[in-house]
Amino acid sequence: MRALYLVAVYVHVLTAAVWLGAMLFEDPASNRFMCRLACRLRGIGGPSLAILIATGVFLLYARGVDLAALASGRFFASRYGQVFAAKLALVALLVGLQLTRGNRPSRALYGYLLSVLTVVALSVWLVRPVL
Repeated sequence: MRALYLVAVYVHVLTAAVWLGAMLFEDPASNRFMCRLACRLRGIGGPSLAILIATGVFLLYARGVDLAALASGRFFASRYGQVFAAKLALVALLVGLQLTRGNRPSRALYGYLLSVLTVVALSVWLVRPVL
């Protein structure tokens, strides 16, 4: 089970990196390598989010979090649950920004970067005791 958990963690992190990278660097007007690569990955958001949700649910299950704990709010009373809720809120913010802004360059990019760095930091904090 531990090996499967670690594989799920790596898939979750790599998928998040692809999703966030495509979201941050996609600029059709640019000739930079990362922008060209992100434009080729256009449309990766939906499948990436599906993989993130699937691996995220498995990771919660592997940590002993069941639907009853989520529904009752018991899970969110713990420190781990509070960090998870903060991460989930930031991911929802990023999804909202991506849906509203799309790939248009804007000052919102700085907000993207701050949110991305915070999500990464919270993710590391959540996984740290396991690895």
